[in-house]
Amino acid sequence: MNTQIEKKHVFLLGLTTYFMLSSAMASDVRFHPSVALQGGYTSITANSHSENFTDSESNVFLYRSSNHAKDSGFLGGFLGVEYALPGYLPAGYFLQTGLEYNYFGNVGIHGQHWVGVTPDTSTAYQYHYTAQSQQVLSIIKLFATLHERFHPYAEIGLGAAFNHAYSYHAATSETGNINLTQVFPDRNKAQFSYALGVGVEADLTKHVRMGLGYRFSGLGTADLGAGDIVFNHYQSSSGFSLGGGQMHANQVFLRMSYTV
Repeated sequence: MNTQIEKKHVFLLGLTTYFMLSSAMASDVRFHPSVALQGGYTSITANSHSENFTDSESNVFLYRSSNHAKDSGFLGGFLGVEYALPGYLPAGYFLQTGLEYNYFGNVGIHGQHWVGVTPDTSTAYQYHYTAQSQQVLSIIKLFATLHERFHPYAEIGLGAAFNHAYSYHAATSETGNINLTQVFPDRNKAQFSYALGVGVEADLTKHVRMGLGYRFSGLGTADLGAGDIVFNHYQSSSGFSLGGGQMHANQVFLRMSYTV
């Protein structure tokens, strides 16, 4: 994993949480620790993407993938605090801030690939690999209160997605003197991630709420490692890696929270 990228997103996550909590502490409010579990349906989409490279022997490698979507699921957890802000918001409004972790199902990325010095002598390949994302966010939710027990809310989250690209495979139906193509290794990569959502929760007891929500999450890209051309005992590094299109997720989920 790229260490500099990872440190940058961890710093952003910590800084965002710091400012959220500092604003509340300056108001001398009372904090209520809160934990939550959530999970449900997600549609993960990887956008279309094109890349081309030229190696030291003047071979041109062209990759094109189309949009791919997969219906899947996700699970997540939240740990933070809940508090009202006297003087800032009307009665019945309160905030919830903290850290959240989400684990998403995977999505397959497919495309076409050509390699050769000129288009008329190029070999056509079909390729695919799989991408899976985990997300860590600093979250802030603004709740209102209706009829004493219903709490509609809006939320925003900033943080990092840790994307795993794996199981790359390329194949051609051509025979004879085909142009060889690369094999790309698995890779983990940290990317900037965000979430925007709305929902409503209802009080089940004094401390427990259950609700339904919708969220849109940006997950960045899932990129493979630097490729190699391998043939029998011959191996040559291509010097480039294959990237993917931007991924995002539409989520519909149930959430249960406990606040002290």
